[in-house]
Amino acid sequence: MEAGLEVTGVDFSPTVVGRCKEAYPDATFVECDASALPFQDETFDYVVAVHVMENLDDAKLLSAASEMRRVLRTGGYLLVRCFTPDDMRSGERRGGFFYRYFELEDVLDLFEDMETVESFRKDEPTRFGTVRSRVECLFRKK
Repeated sequence: MEAGLEVTGVDFSPTVVGRCKEAYPDATFVECDASALPFQDETFDYVVAVHVMENLDDAKLLSAASEMRRVLRTGGYLLVRCFTPDDMRSGERRGGFFYRYFELEDVLDLFEDMETVESFRKDEPTRFGTVRSRVECLFRKK
């Protein structure tokens, strides 16, 4: 927004969308499911999915990946970040909600039809003696 970009954010939670609208009044926020994005084909130059896919079951994961491709313009970029099974919280998620972890190969396979610009795994020690472990991939739509 500061760089003159138009920003659109999505979340399934009306509470989160409301808070985002208050915090960033110059951006657009939409309450929706990542597996059914309410945008026309090739709407965005960039799609950013940070810790989104971890909360999707198999069917929604495939739909969300398809939707990210669909709304991304040809030549546009997709950034995906997910926690790995070696993350400090792996196996400790509670509260009755679905959560999964990804290896780098899982994300690369999910977007194999796109050009991989960069992909890596990052393990960062915490001050508590644990490790935050994530994968990040930057793809370009062909």
